[in-house]
Amino acid sequence: MPEDLTRRALLGRTLGGVVVGGVALAGCSVDLPGSSSTGDSAAEADPDEALVAEVTARIEQAESLLRRTTEKHRELTARLQPLIDLHATHLQRLRRSSASPAPSPTPTPLTVAPRPAAARATALATEAQLHTDLAGFAQRARSGLLARLFASMSAAISQELA
Repeated sequence: MPEDLTRRALLGRTLGGVVVGGVALAGCSVDLPGSSSTGDSAAEADPDEALVAEVTARIEQAESLLRRTTEKHRELTARLQPLIDLHATHLQRLRRSSASPAPSPTPTPLTVAPRPAAARATALATEAQLHTDLAGFAQRARSGLLARLFASMSAAISQELA
C-alpha cells in the first residue's frame, strides 16, 4: 500500500506541475513584432518595432563602416568580408521579422581611419560593441523570438571576431 500512495502522490505532483506549467506558458508571448493575437495591431503600438528599428540602424551603421573600410583598404577585405556578409543576412532577417517595419533612424557614418591597422582596429572595436549591444537588445525585447534572434546575432558576431 505505501508504494501505491507514493506513486499516486508522485503522479499528482507531476500532473499538477504540467497543468501549472501549461497555464504559465499560455500567458507567454512568442509573437514576432507586428503580429497580434488580438487583431488590434493597428490600435496598439508594438514596443519591439522601435527596438527592431534601432537594431537595424546599428547593423546598417556597422555594415557601412565595414564596406567603406574594405573599399579604402583592400587588404582588409579577407578579414572583414565575413562580417559584411553576416550583417547582410541579419538585416534580411530583421526586415522579414517585422510586419510593418518602423523607419530606422539614419545612423551617423563612422569615419574610416587612413591607415589599415587603425581602420581594422576601429572596425573590430565597432563589431565588439555591436556584439555587446545586441545582447542588451535581446534582454530588452518583449518577444521571446525576437530576443533569441538578437542573441543569436550577438553570438554570430562573437564567433566571427574569435
